[in-house]
Amino acid sequence: MTGLVGDDQHALFTGKDASTVADGGAQEPPVSGEALLDTRIADRAKVTAEQVRDVFATYGWPLVFTPARPRSLRLVRLRLEGVRAGKVAPGAFDTTFDFTTGLTALVASNFRGKTSVLELITWCLRGTPRRELQSGVRGWLNHLDLDITVAGQSMGFRLDITDGAISSATVLTAPSASILAHAREPDPAQKVTVLLQATGEQSYAEQVAHLMLDRLDLSQIVSTLNETSTQTHGWPAYFAAMYLGSASTKILLGDHPMSGLAGRLLQVFLDLPAAAALTRVRTARDVRRNEAQARQAEWEREAAQRLEERTRIEAELVTARARLAELTAAAGHSGSLTELARKAAHLAGQVADARAVDDDARRAEQSTKTDRQRAAKRLADVRESKVARALFQGLDPDACPRCDQAITTDRRHREHHSHACAVCDRPVDTDDAEAMEIIAEAEVRLNAAAEAEDQVRAHAESTRTRLRALTAELATADELLRAARSATALPEVMQAQQAVWRLEGALEVLPASSPPGGDEADNARR
Repeated sequence: MTGLVGDDQHALFTGKDASTVADGGAQEPPVSGEALLDTRIADRAKVTAEQVRDVFATYGWPLVFTPARPRSLRLVRLRLEGVRAGKVAPGAFDTTFDFTTGLTALVASNFRGKTSVLELITWCLRGTPRRELQSGVRGWLNHLDLDITVAGQSMGFRLDITDGAISSATVLTAPSASILAHAREPDPAQKVTVLLQATGEQSYAEQVAHLMLDRLDLSQIVSTLNETSTQTHGWPAYFAAMYLGSASTKILLGDHPMSGLAGRLLQVFLDLPAAAALTRVRTARDVRRNEAQARQAEWEREAAQRLEERTRIEAELVTARARLAELTAAAGHSGSLTELARKAAHLAGQVADARAVDDDARRAEQSTKTDRQRAAKRLADVRESKVARALFQGLDPDACPRCDQAITTDRRHREHHSHACAVCDRPVDTDDAEAMEIIAEAEVRLNAAAEAEDQVRAHAESTRTRLRALTAELATADELLRAARSATALPEVMQAQQAVWRLEGALEVLPASSPPGGDEADNARR
């Protein structure tokens, strides 16, 4: 909106012959009628024509000047028919008022119906009566007819009234007012046609408002509401310019107080081009400016609150850090209690890992010892038993290589004593020809098992040494941690440390605010 609706730009909406700015009176050079309206606005606002079209399309504003059309409204005839009640001239009545060109004066003593005549005309044209029309007067009426000429078109309002309320209503049109004077129903022969029909007061009021706005080529009035939104006023607001209220009315024009109404009514009497668009633009500008100012004020308030909060947190953090330093020094340790605790926790993890490695080394040591013992026993066997020598080349399986069935202890005894294979249970022929080679191979396997056992034992001893060193270091760290604090001071130190962490975290998450930017910030400062 910036640049489109400033107070010094009202001449943009006054047509090609406008030479005076509406508000300030400053002289403006005439604008060439050849330039399109969006181009002229863009030149004055220093934006592109496309941006101008986007803004007007967003708000539903036309970018053309509506040609001037006549907005005259002349009363021709008023007919009242009904039954008067009360003590003053009671009885049936059927009265007609003919209004000629020029000035018409209603002259009578007080309480004789002068105001009622005007209010009955208002009821027909406005669609709803005003408070000045007494309910008793309406209760006397059966029929109310009003003939007028609107922008050169003859129109006849025909109201049927029951108990002071409209029961049915019709608005007719004809080529001339003289034809309407004798018509209350449509008459194709006389070219009397219907403009609207209503069956109640609400329907009549709505249809009359649309009809009059259409015939006078008027648009609804849009104004600001509480400086934050808009409100819309229709035909009754325009009608108030033709018939002012009584001396007791607090509002001079219209039914509701609103700014800019006097300028809008110039559209009725002077037919200023684009007066409706100008008012809508100014209303939208006022609303956007007020919204921007409200956002700016809200941001400033929030920024002040955040600054106050940050100052408070920083002051509390200084105090908390000083308290933590004081408690740490009183515990007899110049270093950080947190660092000591972190180191102890780290050492505890290393001890746990070293213990797991030591457990694995112990199991490996036991496994290699078992392998070495089995190799030694096997060597003794092959030295003592021919069968063992014969079967040694087949190794010493624990299960059948085909079915995975475990070899029982009984079969192993039979192999040793009866010379039957523990796997297939068949007799084994022994031959001492290769005895020395078998024994030599068993000795090699024993030596390999012994060497593996020595290596694993050395590794296990290394892991045990590391475990003992880490355990001692952990004990030292625990002792330092206990020495750095007393049993009574520890909770207080930890609370002080937590307070420092909490305040530091609060500063980290405290959001930083950005002021409203762009056009909104500029509008807020205007």
